[in-house]
Amino acid sequence: MDYTLIYTWVFQLHSFCKIVTLTVLFYTIFRFIFSLLKNLNFKPLDLRITLFGLIFSNIYLSIKLILYLLSPKLKLWSNGFKEIFNNNDVFYFLIESPFYNIFAVLLINIGWSLFKKANSNKKRFSRVILFYTIGLLFLFLG
Repeated sequence: MDYTLIYTWVFQLHSFCKIVTLTVLFYTIFRFIFSLLKNLNFKPLDLRITLFGLIFSNIYLSIKLILYLLSPKLKLWSNGFKEIFNNNDVFYFLIESPFYNIFAVLLINIGWSLFKKANSNKKRFSRVILFYTIGLLFLFLG
């Protein structure tokens, strides 16, 4: 069976989902920076926005892993580690990119978990800003 059509669709879905995820994370970070600087109180809308960032990043990771498994480059694992480490493009696609994306979503999940446990507004805003920003940077790398 030819997976090129499925791979193309998943790739387009991946591109769209990446744009939406990055947009939501940017909005969350900038909103929380503004709220922290203005000493605003935490609102239920802030909880929902943070949750959207978490949900979209997890959906993005799921689509990225499906794209990884459907990719024709996955067959390059059979060449051995020496071939993978010698070719920078293959190394990036097979090892670095999945690692960066998994690490980014892990950081966003940790930020969400610490955000829920925080008692003060300042702690909530600063934890989301810190972990979501680092996660966003790793999403850009991957």
